[in-house]
Amino acid sequence: MAERFFIYLVNISAKIAGEHGIDADDIGQAYCEALGTLRELRSQGHLVFDQSEWRLEIRNSVGELVQSYDIPDYA
Repeated sequence: MAERFFIYLVNISAKIAGEHGIDADDIGQAYCEALGTLRELRSQGHLVFDQSEWRLEIRNSVGELVQSYDIPDYA
């Protein structure tokens, strides 16, 4: 059964929250969808940053941190 996950981009001084969340069967699927969204935003020029300074956080529907990832260079 799908669960709703919320994606955040975070660094030492800022947090960018995904407002609508992602419906996914598991954390792996949520991560893949989040990376796809990052790639799309970067290709459209909407997201320009040094990803080494940022992390991708995935939180569940009650806001608990489920997983945190470094953002890969190819995202």
